[in-house]
Amino acid sequence: MTWIDEARAKYPLPAEEEGLLVNVVLASAVLSMLAAIVGSIILAALQGASLWDAVTFGWAAGIADALKVAWPWSLALGFGLGAVLLAVNAVGEAVALRGSRKEWREAIYEMRGGLSGELPRVTAWKIPLMMLAVAAVEEVGFRYALIGVVMAVAEPAVGFAGAAVVAVAASAAVFAIMHVQYRGYTTALIGVLGLLFGVVYVVTGALAAVIVAHWLYDVAVVFLEARKMTRDPRYFPNGHAPENAVEEELQKAASGE
Repeated sequence: MTWIDEARAKYPLPAEEEGLLVNVVLASAVLSMLAAIVGSIILAALQGASLWDAVTFGWAAGIADALKVAWPWSLALGFGLGAVLLAVNAVGEAVALRGSRKEWREAIYEMRGGLSGELPRVTAWKIPLMMLAVAAVEEVGFRYALIGVVMAVAEPAVGFAGAAVVAVAASAAVFAIMHVQYRGYTTALIGVLGLLFGVVYVVTGALAAVIVAHWLYDVAVVFLEARKMTRDPRYFPNGHAPENAVEEELQKAASGE
């Protein structure tokens, strides 16, 4: 029995809610994929491809070339970076929960009462597949396309080093902003993770490495949260696990909150 199976047994997630949650994650991945493709087309054009080539095959060829860089060492690099990210997350959460800043603790509890409190209760085999889709499209979009475009525009003016700094910072900032479901301390954490992804990508050019690291991090965090959920009686401050977080999030989005 996995930790997720234990969490599902302790806090059952209604089948309808699980279906909605999976659909929301996949829909988000599709939207991110479309944005990543647009960014990749722009990058291909900036790198000298004709508009026709960029729109048809150039964008895909560029991604394929980036995935080849440092292979198979990128696999080991991805696992190493993933481990670093998990350590950063563990330290950050410990500081947030035990520190003096009440708003940081409240932000974590607020997330646990929403989608983050439901994801670790989704059927276990779905988690790696969903997280792979999320990791792949986000890294292509935020690292390959966004960093590539910013560097292509900025490098002639400020040189490689200056363009790299601007591109990594911009990618991390947009990465944090786009994860609007997070609050407080976690927004800062997402920004730090984005900086680490960006630095590794710019230094190595290994797109596969950051995808592997992102996927490993996301999967591990979900399983570890499931473990904490079953062992910490105070995981949910009110003692009740969320069962309709998707509907609540959709209502917030519709009302503009």
